[in-house]
Amino acid sequence: MATTYKKAVIPQAVRRAVAAKYGCPPGETVIAKCAYCPTTGHITWFRCSDGRPSAWVHFGLELDHVFPEFLGGPAVAENIVLACKSCNCSKGTKV
Repeated sequence: MATTYKKAVIPQAVRRAVAAKYGCPPGETVIAKCAYCPTTGHITWFRCSDGRPSAWVHFGLELDHVFPEFLGGPAVAENIVLACKSCNCSKGTKV
């Protein structure tokens, strides 16, 4: 019987750190490029109604672990890049 692997949820603090790494300040939307091909998407980091940075960041590209999560890659901003769905799926668990 094959074992299944359940992906961990990337913490909001890490999602915010990835947004900052890609130059997206709170309350803004920026264009971002796939780490592997020319496909572009966006990052939106919301603000709360009182003006504080929200915990929520929306990515128009997927969060990809450079060193795969499946092989023990950590969910930290330094190990995460943005990738289009096609590139992220084709990379799979490759380093």
